[in-house]
Amino acid sequence: MNESQVNLFMSQNMKNFSPSQISDIKTKLSALPEEKSMVIMSLDFRDTTTILLLSLFFGGWGVDRFLVGDVGIGILKLLTGGCCGILWLIDLINHKKMTHNYNYKKFIEAIAVL
Repeated sequence: MNESQVNLFMSQNMKNFSPSQISDIKTKLSALPEEKSMVIMSLDFRDTTTILLLSLFFGGWGVDRFLVGDVGIGILKLLTGGCCGILWLIDLINHKKMTHNYNYKKFIEAIAVL
């Protein structure tokens, strides 16, 4: 990808990643061939605010974990009511980290397929 495409992607998606992941993403995008750029530009990432709201209202049933790909913990929360509220509270605090890690994993998987 050329520099303007990398900058466009970063301006649209910077909030979806943690600051420590940004430099790695820029490096990987710069090395990506031009013809593969549309696939990366069309990726749909999870929003931290959406995950926070889902965690707040439906976190006891594991909805937030299902959306970030943690199916096992989502089932555990579903069966135990968020482990009596403990996992629910932990997920409220860590929603941003969970979302950023999910988005980064999705980005890396898309790059690997290309």
